[in-house]
Amino acid sequence: MGADDAAEMLLAAQAECLRLERALAAATADALEGRTIAGLDSRGLMAIATERSRQINFEGYTPLHDVGHELDLTRAAYCYLDAAINQMIFGDYLSSPLLHVIPPTWPWAREDWKPDPDPTRNLVKAGALAAAAVDARLAAAAALLEEPVYREGGIGDE
Repeated sequence: MGADDAAEMLLAAQAECLRLERALAAATADALEGRTIAGLDSRGLMAIATERSRQINFEGYTPLHDVGHELDLTRAAYCYLDAAINQMIFGDYLSSPLLHVIPPTWPWAREDWKPDPDPTRNLVKAGALAAAAVDARLAAAAALLEEPVYREGGIGDE
């Protein structure tokens, strides 16, 4: 297999992943359509919920997985929010050099920084990452509450 064949296969695999992500997003949006959260009918909330669902179902980043990474999740949310702010201030969304600069506060590997040319999409990513940080904090708190009081081999065991 030549380099061109491998590149073509990689591109096809990436296209299939994108197709599946869009299908999940559409299915999640369909499931949420018509629902309101605390009386709000917000497309923004639905978009963030859809992205969070994608993170959990396709990336495996469940609240339990994310426990202990709350600060990194918050930093990542900030980076996407900052990218969206800069895109909206400076315009030129499609060719913005800001999209190619990895923020100094980005908590993960270079290849994980994937800003979108659309600032609205970056706002959605920021919201979903912030929600993930909240989910992780709540999961950590729940795990502490569910810790058993009695442990084998503890004081008083006979």
